[in-house]
Amino acid sequence: MALKTKQDMAILLLDFEKSYDRVDWSFLEDTLLKFDFHRTWITGVASLYSGATSKVLLGGSIGRPF
Repeated sequence: MALKTKQDMAILLLDFEKSYDRVDWSFLEDTLLKFDFHRTWITGVASLYSGATSKVLLGGSIGRPF
């Protein structure tokens, strides 16, 4: 679409891998509590970063967790 209309384009690639290594998760949780986020919502957010694993499905085969 942008090529047809001759609009300027940009691609932004970000690598957040090291950012997650530096987050103090207990501080984040305490901050969310102080801003009056509901405990259930905070627990849901925490489940995303505490003990989470992923698997890739490729060609019908599921890879090992990482």
